[in-house]
Amino acid sequence: MRRHRLPAGKLLAVNGYAKLSFHLRQTHTVSNTRMNRAVIGMVFFGVFATYAALTPGTTMGMGYVDEEKRSGDSMLAIVEARFSGHPTPPILWTRNGPLPGVLDLPFLVIGRRIVSEDFVLSLDPVLETALLVTILFVWLQKLTSPSLAFLLTIAGAFGTMLWPYAYLGLETKQSLFLMLAGYWALECRAIRSFPGALLFGLCCALAVSVKSTGVVLSPAIAYLIYVQFREAWRGRLRFAVAALSVIGSMLVLCAAVKSRYWTALGVSSWDMLKPLMADSMFQYLGNVIGMFGSPTKGLLLYAPPTLLSLYAVPKAWRTRRDLTTFVLLVVGGTVSGFAALRFFADELWGPRYLYICVAPLLLLIAASRQQFCLRRDAMLIPLLALGVVVSFLGAYYYYGNMHFATMKAGQNSEEELVGDPRWNHVWFNARLFTIWWRHPAGPVPWTPEHQWMYERPKDVPPAKTIDLREWSQPQPMLVRTWGIPLSGTQRQIWVLLLLSGVAGPLLLITAGYGLLRRASSPDIKTPAGSSGLGPNVMRLMLSRRILVPVGVLVLGIIFIIIWPLLKPFPGPTIRLRLTLPEKAAGATEPLLQLGQAPAAADALGVRYFSVDRIALLYDHWGAPPCESPPQSIRPGRLHLVEFRINSDGRSTSVLLDGSRVLNCAGIYSEDLNTRVLGKNTLGFTTMRPEFSGSLELVSARGRRQ
Repeated sequence: MRRHRLPAGKLLAVNGYAKLSFHLRQTHTVSNTRMNRAVIGMVFFGVFATYAALTPGTTMGMGYVDEEKRSGDSMLAIVEARFSGHPTPPILWTRNGPLPGVLDLPFLVIGRRIVSEDFVLSLDPVLETALLVTILFVWLQKLTSPSLAFLLTIAGAFGTMLWPYAYLGLETKQSLFLMLAGYWALECRAIRSFPGALLFGLCCALAVSVKSTGVVLSPAIAYLIYVQFREAWRGRLRFAVAALSVIGSMLVLCAAVKSRYWTALGVSSWDMLKPLMADSMFQYLGNVIGMFGSPTKGLLLYAPPTLLSLYAVPKAWRTRRDLTTFVLLVVGGTVSGFAALRFFADELWGPRYLYICVAPLLLLIAASRQQFCLRRDAMLIPLLALGVVVSFLGAYYYYGNMHFATMKAGQNSEEELVGDPRWNHVWFNARLFTIWWRHPAGPVPWTPEHQWMYERPKDVPPAKTIDLREWSQPQPMLVRTWGIPLSGTQRQIWVLLLLSGVAGPLLLITAGYGLLRRASSPDIKTPAGSSGLGPNVMRLMLSRRILVPVGVLVLGIIFIIIWPLLKPFPGPTIRLRLTLPEKAAGATEPLLQLGQAPAAADALGVRYFSVDRIALLYDHWGAPPCESPPQSIRPGRLHLVEFRINSDGRSTSVLLDGSRVLNCAGIYSEDLNTRVLGKNTLGFTTMRPEFSGSLELVSARGRRQ
């Protein structure tokens, strides 16, 4: 067959056009990759900033975080003692093993240098939840269109339990490592190196062992290991063995530490768990249904968008069987494990144990839909709106408010917390928000009366009336301190939180616009007959000529609004100058006492270990003493001790010679005029009646309004 040769000029033109087209395609791919990375970054920082704006600024009373914080502090004290050559103090173990305390160490180290340990540690679950949402967003983009992926990400971040639990610190680490291990096994390339196998094994091990309840995830983790190493398994057997070795070592270590924790209490973990087990198969089946559909603790109430996942299972099974199997193992293992308990929930917000199922269930929705269709997915919009309202109420109020209210009303039983509609967390927080918003002048009495079918029994005591206004103060630090003149670090943190509350939504809106802009790119074909007006307007709005002036204008308006509120105000601080005597080991003497009556006072004391080793002790009446790690001092030398209320308003810090050594609970009386120096006049049993060294008041300034 005869070939036709093109003229030299035309051949050169064709080759040039082909090279130019290839270059343009490569440039377009690179620009899309950069845009996608920018959008992912904006999602992460937007979610983190929005969450941080409503942070309570403290971890006191948040699940087991305070217990894990003490364990982390003991680890740091051991490290410091070994470097300084002093005797090492004992380590404090937790019921969940050593891993939570180890993962908190970076935040504790940073908190000792800026603000306070308590405040910095309160950002730990915020960061973990933001990372979890970012992994969810990246994973969703591999399953469905960018627009639906972004919508489901927003639904998960602000319309489910992920938002309130960003301040609790419970299950956030476990869910983060579970999603990371799942994404690595199901969406990434096969592992063909020892570092990758070790890191993958570490993620799987953390997902199972970072919480004592992680055993319910064992089937899901086993499936991920199978999926990761099933292809060409003979040549990759050594990598699978490396990953399994990490998992096994971590499980053995955590089991040994947990055993020591319970042995020290004189019981075993089974002794604590056995009374909580259900005693009937019918109760087990009822718990399975109630974990999803309970009107007081059901997942569908506290995470409404997950309702669509129930309809997505058949389609997702046909399109992504591996992903569906993983999600069903996560949900099935969790439900089957915790339904065996007599009560499948506790006093926390919603069904705490199903928290780890929220993100996987959203993946099922994406796996069953290639793109957003208004006719089919219109139900997602009202579910998202309902979820935002419910989750906002959970983030705006401390979960323990209703728990304390039930205690005061004499109705603090598991039956009432889990199944009594009068103690529905959503309803209770909504009533608190109404009270706070309307600012009632006086108390708001409420009597949680029973509704009797017939006559009230004569031997039943009357229900107690409680004042709901007592718990109507919101949880976020930004709201609690609004309108209070602040100065120094307090003012800086307040401004930072306010800017985060503005910058976070702006970043998320910009990320959504970026996805729409990529969808309206001229290289992406649109259906015939569609108008080009929308993409052109979107492209104009996202241009630098529009975004930069608008951004500058918004920042200027924020600065104008904030500036009048930032008036100098002396912080509540007491500074003492003292000389410590040479005392025998074990003696504890008072330095400062605040309060006017027993059971409502606080005291700061010094405990002597040796001639040159002391610890500062803080006694909040009615709570366990809070003690600093051992500190080196020089007898006869002047030392400066500073006692202050932290910027969060709910904790205190103690500084020795300018270094923060102690971070503890808040004080009963913030009136610094009630101070007593060097004497224990109210009968604190943790310290002696009087300080034997020299003590001088340097300054006492500030009284919170």
